[in-house]
Amino acid sequence: MENIEQLKIWLNELLYRTNDIEDHFQIIPTKGQEEGYQIHFYTKDNKYVLIIAPSFNRDGTTYFGCLVSNRKPRAGEDWDRGNDLGDGKFNKKTWNKIKNDIISYELVKIIKQERESFDTETIASQNIDFPDDDISEPIIASDDDIFVKKNE
Repeated sequence: MENIEQLKIWLNELLYRTNDIEDHFQIIPTKGQEEGYQIHFYTKDNKYVLIIAPSFNRDGTTYFGCLVSNRKPRAGEDWDRGNDLGDGKFNKKTWNKIKNDIISYELVKIIKQERESFDTETIASQNIDFPDDDISEPIIASDDDIFVKKNE
């Protein structure tokens, strides 16, 4: 029981502006194992399953791991792709490995585009007119519009 309570503390670290774990995580006791659990949670594209299995490791310690599967198959496939993520003993080090693997798994590649750098000499050579420097305080006409009046 203490493993699941510790995991709830760690899961709470992930929640943004809410403390209601049950809104985001399904905590399911496993059958046939004392105090074992599966914790299911979802992102737009993936399903994650955290596994807590007491006395599962060879040294008698509690196993802690994570599986991920895609929520929808690719065109032409009738299975869900998936992977094993971090695992090991039930401790903070394994939890951090699992979190990092989840973040890494969710990252998408950025398409790099060539952009011209901001060059003040190029802008100056294009004869762009900028406002005069003799501008007074702004006059607020409404909440949506700001008008600027020149000094006279």
